[in-house]
Amino acid sequence: ITELSTRQMYIDVDLQLAGWQLSGSRANVAAELPVRDMNGVPRAVGKADYVLFGKDGRPLAVVEAKRTSRDAKAGGAAGQALCGCVEKDV
Repeated sequence: ITELSTRQMYIDVDLQLAGWQLSGSRANVAAELPVRDMNGVPRAVGKADYVLFGKDGRPLAVVEAKRTSRDAKAGGAAGQALCGCVEKDV
């Protein structure tokens, strides 16, 4: 299935079941958050699939989605690259 379907069918549901708010005035998850300087390249733009925020508004985690046919390691590598970018941008 596609990455979008993976997000809608699995990740969104799991985040909500775990108590995360994906929308509304109490949202503590940002989806498709733009980030800069991807992979250390100045002005290179990317998007974090999900960023989870703590009560203090600081980022706690990045969740990277991949279609089910992709190796999970690809998502891990992309997530690691995004973490540094999110910390700088938020």
